[in-house]
Amino acid sequence: METADVSFKVGRRVIYAHKSILKAMTPELYELATHFDKDNRMPIKGVDPEIFTLMLKYVNGRAILPTDWTEHSKQILEASGKYGFGPLKVEAEAWHTKQLKLTVDNAVDELLYADGTLCLGLKKAVMDFIVNNGKSVIASPSFAKLKESTELMTEVMLELAESNESR
Repeated sequence: METADVSFKVGRRVIYAHKSILKAMTPELYELATHFDKDNRMPIKGVDPEIFTLMLKYVNGRAILPTDWTEHSKQILEASGKYGFGPLKVEAEAWHTKQLKLTVDNAVDELLYADGTLCLGLKKAVMDFIVNNGKSVIASPSFAKLKESTELMTEVMLELAESNESR
């Protein structure tokens, strides 16, 4: 806290950091933080203070514990994407994908989420699930949500067609 040169207001908590570390590890957050200092706190919206603290610890070289990944991977994924923590986002996506229990009912939601957050590994995992469970997914009520994205609907149909041809 004594040597920090920037602070963040996350919920009711104040979290301190060093701009030089932010600049090296998360340039997007650094750019946002350039207009703030230790006394003029940068507000962080839509992120739980515990998650933001984990993110800053990661940037400072500390590992995130498996229990934290298990409990918070999706929150970390969302926050790291929002504030430009690139390597952390990749790791969070891998944890989220590994832990995800895909079902016919949630596959389309996860596909829309993966596409909207540019999570290519997650998107591939969901596409594979859809290909392997095509008829059931198409028959599910959630499949209608794909109509919102003709581009994504085309991708799904191409994956299903390609899978059919290879069988």
